[in-house]
Amino acid sequence: MTRSTHKIIFTEDESILITDKSGNEIHLDTTGSNINITAPETINIKCKSFNIDVDENMNTSVGQNQRVSTKLQRRNNNHKKNSCRKPKFKKIPQ
Repeated sequence: MTRSTHKIIFTEDESILITDKSGNEIHLDTTGSNINITAPETINIKCKSFNIDVDENMNTSVGQNQRVSTKLQRRNNNHKKNSCRKPKFKKIPQ
């Protein structure tokens, strides 16, 4: 333990617990093959790409608000102006 009460604990049941004075916690449970991350406030993840691969079940629980947004990048394809007009068809005599 540090003076600021940060701890890394290696337990006899082969788990590892990392805690700090704010109540943040990472628990590596090797017996149950689980990883638990707990924060009293916010957990932020920022990266270029993020993948989640779940073999069986996935549960999501939100206590108040859930918001999903996507930032789309506009590509310049050098289309001619009005290129989305309807095509003109010629009438074929019967």
